[in-house]
Amino acid sequence: MKKKNSTPKKRGATQRRDDAGRKNLLEFRVEKPALSHGVTSLLATGELPEVPGALEVDKAVEEIIAGFVSDLGGPEAITAAQRVILSGLRLSLRVQGLGEIHLKAAGVMNKKTHKPTAILKVLATFINSARLSALALGLGRVPRKTGPSTLAEYLDSHVAAPTHEEVKQ
Repeated sequence: MKKKNSTPKKRGATQRRDDAGRKNLLEFRVEKPALSHGVTSLLATGELPEVPGALEVDKAVEEIIAGFVSDLGGPEAITAAQRVILSGLRLSLRVQGLGEIHLKAAGVMNKKTHKPTAILKVLATFINSARLSALALGLGRVPRKTGPSTLAEYLDSHVAAPTHEEVKQ
């Protein structure tokens, strides 16, 4: 017994359908594209649209970068390679700041799909990029010394406890 094919054969486009499709495309292309947003707007004007909170993010990022420059010995001690890394770090920090504003406004979960928003993956990428940039600059976390690191240091730091015989006397 032969198995029946569940998908019906598709009919090829007729000349009339081809002509109608061409006509629709030509009519659609006649209209001027929307230039009020997106990359097209940036390219046309050279300016980004105003984003609420962006100025505060930019100020905070510049303060962080100024701190990094200070940690590296000041502007005169920065090499060209370090300037390039700082530039990438500045971008990563701006994206993180703007992403944080978006997450505070929209929430972490997508209301339609009930899944985490896609921006979380983007932010994770930029956070990791910033971390690696900081490490490349030598700005990694330096743990503070909280106790002795060797047995000898530990023994030196503690006064010798009285022996059993000394306690009896």
